[in-house]
Amino acid sequence: MKNLLCLCLALGLLAVLSACKTTPKPQPTTRESITTAVIDGSFLPDAQSAKSPAEAAALLPRLTAPGAVPDEALRAYVSCLRRTAYEFTEENGWYIPGDKDPGLPLFRIAVFDEGGSHALLVAYDALEEALRGKLSEGGAAWLAELTADGAENLWSYGYLQAPFDELAQIIVRKAAFETKYPGFISQWTEETPDWDYTTTAMDLLEEYLHGNKTVGHPGADFRNGPIDLEVRASFEGFLANAAYKDCVYYGMVRAVVDLLEANGWEYDYALREEIDLLLGE
Repeated sequence: MKNLLCLCLALGLLAVLSACKTTPKPQPTTRESITTAVIDGSFLPDAQSAKSPAEAAALLPRLTAPGAVPDEALRAYVSCLRRTAYEFTEENGWYIPGDKDPGLPLFRIAVFDEGGSHALLVAYDALEEALRGKLSEGGAAWLAELTADGAENLWSYGYLQAPFDELAQIIVRKAAFETKYPGFISQWTEETPDWDYTTTAMDLLEEYLHGNKTVGHPGADFRNGPIDLEVRASFEGFLANAAYKDCVYYGMVRAVVDLLEANGWEYDYALREEIDLLLGE
C-alpha cells in the first residue's frame, strides 16, 4: 500500500511539472531568417539604387552570408548586375582597355564591334559558383539557365549563331525549364529594358520554325523558296528524337512540318502567316 501511494504521488508531481513547463516558441528556420533580413531590410533598395558594376559587386557578401538566398533577392541582384553592366558604356564615360582586368569578379569584358569597343557582361558562372547551395531549386535552375545562355552566345549582330540542331536542343531545354519554373520567365515587351530581358524558348522557336539561318551561313534570315536541307534535316530529327516528344512545343513543330510538306517543302509569305498563327502572333 505504501509503495502504491508513493507511485501515485510521483505521477501526480510529474503531471504538475509537465503542465507548468513552458512550450518553447518555434525558432525561424535559416531560410526564414535570411528572407526577413534580405527582403525587409535594405538589400532590395540598395540593389535597385546601385550605380556601377563595382557597387553591384559589393552587394554580393550580403547574399553569401550564412543562410539561404530567397528567389526575390536573387532576381533583384541579377537585375542589378545586368543593369549596371548594360549602363557601363563609353557613352556614359566609362572605358575599360581590352588588356586590363577590371577587378570585378562577377563581370567579364566583351568586344562588340570591329572598332574594339569594350563593354561588360555578367559572369553568371561566377555568380552561380558563389551562391551554390544557397538557392531554392527554382533559383538554382534559373541561374544555371542564365549561365548556359552566357556560354552559348546565341546572338551576334541580331542574328542567331548556334547551329540549327543545337538551337533545337536549347529550345527543348528552355521549354522544360519554363514549364517547371514559369515564375522565372521574362517575356520581352516594348517597355522591357534590354538589361532585364531573358531569351525564352518561344523567342527561339519563332526563329527555328521560320527556318532563319545563322551567322556565317548564306541566306541568313531565310524566309522564301525551298527549305534549306540543314533546316529540313533538323525538323525531321526533332520529330524523330524520342527525348523531344515531351517538349511542350513538339506538336507545334509537327504542325509546321506538315504545312511545309503540303507546300512542297517551300517557304513563302502565306506559309509564314500560317506559322505566325500557330505561334500566336
